[in-house]
Amino acid sequence: MFIIGDILLFATTALVLSITCLCILLHVRARDAFTMEFLTVLFPLCLQICITMLVTYIHRVYPAEVFA
Repeated sequence: MFIIGDILLFATTALVLSITCLCILLHVRARDAFTMEFLTVLFPLCLQICITMLVTYIHRVYPAEVFA
């Protein structure tokens, strides 16, 4: 069951990160107010998902004695 959850977390992280990069590129190129409003929502979401993936990865790789 962990494999399915890991695959879904990886796919979600990859999609949100790629959409964030695309929106940053659009904002740099167009200087549109709409892309800035979208980034104010998308950037914290991207940060949260990346931190969640990092924490999940760290807990799977390192033994429990490291965190005690």
